Amino acid sequence: MSNQSIILKALIEKELTTVATGLTLPDYFEIFSAEQILKDYDLPYDSLENGITDGGNDGAIDSIFCFIDGEEMSEDPDYSNVRKNFLLEIYFIQSKSSGGFGETALRNMRDTVVTLLDLSKGKLELEKLYNEKVIERIEPARNTIKEAADKFPSVSVKCIQCCLEANDEPSAQTKAEATKLEQEIKQKLSSVNASVDFVGSEKLLTLKRKTPVKTLQLKVTESPISTASPSVKNSATAYLCLVNLLDYYDFITAGTNDIQKYIFESNVRDYQGKVTVNEQIRDTLVATPLEDFWWLNNGVTILAGKASLTGKVFTLEDPEVVNGLQTSNEIFNRYKSGKPSGESRTLLVRLIVTESSPTRDKIIRATNSQTSIPPASLRATDEIHRNIEDHFKNFGLFYDRRKNFYKNQGKAIATIVSISSLAQSLMTVLLSRPDSARSRPASLISNEATYKNLFDPNTPIECYLNSAKLLKMIEEQLRKVTATSAEKGEIKFYALYVFAHRICKKIPDIKTIATVAIDKTQDPIAKSAIDDTLAFFRGAGSGTSTKNQIFLQQLKTNLSL
Repeated sequence: MSNQSIILKALIEKELTTVATGLTLPDYFEIFSAEQILKDYDLPYDSLENGITDGGNDGAIDSIFCFIDGEEMSEDPDYSNVRKNFLLEIYFIQSKSSGGFGETALRNMRDTVVTLLDLSKGKLELEKLYNEKVIERIEPARNTIKEAADKFPSVSVKCIQCCLEANDEPSAQTKAEATKLEQEIKQKLSSVNASVDFVGSEKLLTLKRKTPVKTLQLKVTESPISTASPSVKNSATAYLCLVNLLDYYDFITAGTNDIQKYIFESNVRDYQGKVTVNEQIRDTLVATPLEDFWWLNNGVTILAGKASLTGKVFTLEDPEVVNGLQTSNEIFNRYKSGKPSGESRTLLVRLIVTESSPTRDKIIRATNSQTSIPPASLRATDEIHRNIEDHFKNFGLFYDRRKNFYKNQGKAIATIVSISSLAQSLMTVLLSRPDSARSRPASLISNEATYKNLFDPNTPIECYLNSAKLLKMIEEQLRKVTATSAEKGEIKFYALYVFAHRICKKIPDIKTIATVAIDKTQDPIAKSAIDDTLAFFRGAGSGTSTKNQIFLQQLKTNLSL
């Protein structure tokens, strides 16, 4: 192996003892490689794990990820809210922890990718060829291409062969296979941007060392007006600033050629494209300026944990544009092809500096509630989630209500609980619906009635803690089971249902879950729940769907639950 491969392998082995305890090197490399390749999307651990398709009938593809305008897609989106000319990106990744780049593996990937992108093939036909996880990951993209054709999407398909031990160029034969794969993708989909890339140890090391910029500089035109809020705990300081449009462009691109999406994660809406308001902003930007831009635009609001002002330059720590995504995108689109000389127009910026989480949440909610916004978009700011976060810390768990907050702090995968995974656990444990937890996890948060049922402020806080504990115990035991990633994904919440039922010695309910004692002595019960569920799933045969109540009823009958 090359020096780069040796260094990278040592780095991964170290992470196996810190953030990835309980995982084997090949299993963790699938997560690690996907994380590095998709670094700009800043995916949380549960999204990375959900993308793994490795296992029997995986078609030589270890993970699949789909994005609409940079946002991960794991279910069919609401097509009525998708803008015209949106960008659909599909990633097919091979992750090899041993060996180098190879034409045989790439040829097998080609056969699968071309088949999956053949829209004339129905789901039932694909299910005869590939495991349920492969179908689950690609189906939303296939449906989007068909159902949103009138939105004229731009489609990008990226196939990546990633090898831990490779540090050289692929052979001529492998490159020829890559060219053939690109050509066949273009034959299947019109106007598609198809590419094949090879990622070895050197590229992986470079990607691993790449971290999102957390400190940015914002240049203002004049000394800002500032005011402190003595009533806010830990103090908060607000500034009113005028920022040259080109300087704001530099701020939101962080010196790159692309807009930095992580700055805008607290915006509850994505960029809306060609809606009337945005067209008016665009017209103002391209028109011959008779008035300053800030006279005609509401401006943007930026939150920062800390800020220092030197001359006319703010240095901001952990900045978030919490209101002004549409304006920011229009400014980016206006100047991405070049900065005109003599641009003197300015943007009004409200900068609020505070380290108080409740204050930040209030500002995010207030600035995003001036127009009609679905309540589902503001979940993370609800008080109940702050309470859950605080309570979990007392027991060594970290509730990731703020996306990747604890991942970026280096907390172990096994200790991080996302809002989505907790909702799935609650749906399984408290409502006895592992089928719903398995089939549409995003809907558990987006549906108002379901959300209120799961996250009722009157529910004892111990229900949330114990539901998370039960899920973590199942996940820990699943890592030790000899099964494919696809099988583990299929049975996880059913095994959790069986485990909770056996722990409570009856159908779980709020009172029982809130008071039941949970500790490591129950690991054998978790393991037996997994073994029994896996045996039943395998016995049900290929093509068995775990996304409906039929499987649940059959499982309950078989295991006498």
